[in-house]
Amino acid sequence: MKRIIAPFLIILIAAFAIGLGRTNAGAEEDWCDDDPLISIQGRTLDIQVGVPVSKVSQVRNIDIVVTVPKNVSAQVVTKGPLFQYNIQFVHTNQNWDGISKINVAVQTRVNATGSFGTTMMVTHRDGLLNLFVDVSRTYGQSNNWLSGSFKLPGLLGLL
Repeated sequence: MKRIIAPFLIILIAAFAIGLGRTNAGAEEDWCDDDPLISIQGRTLDIQVGVPVSKVSQVRNIDIVVTVPKNVSAQVVTKGPLFQYNIQFVHTNQNWDGISKINVAVQTRVNATGSFGTTMMVTHRDGLLNLFVDVSRTYGQSNNWLSGSFKLPGLLGLL
């Protein structure tokens, strides 16, 4: 009896696992990411803000707040072409020592006429063009804040 049950359970588990990997293509939403670029102490960060394609017309504007230590330079390099952005830099009382990693926090809010899912992800590249994900894709709702924090590599990206 055990010899019959074991293969049956393996087949049942495999079939269940394969079924979990399937999705209904009609239920998936296409996303539209717009990404303003900012510079933190000379490093360019890509802040990707995503909304469902079907909701793009409901977006009024997007707020982005970037928090860094008080002696760290921060500026907008370019705003994404799709949405209107309100980008604000906030400096903390913390001093960066000029060598170690830089504490950075990013908040985004999609201001919209309706409620729908939104995403945020923050990345940067080093001098060799290697991509680093600073804030993994985070999911939330329009008209609410999404946030993430990370430590940007310091002097020469070594520390």
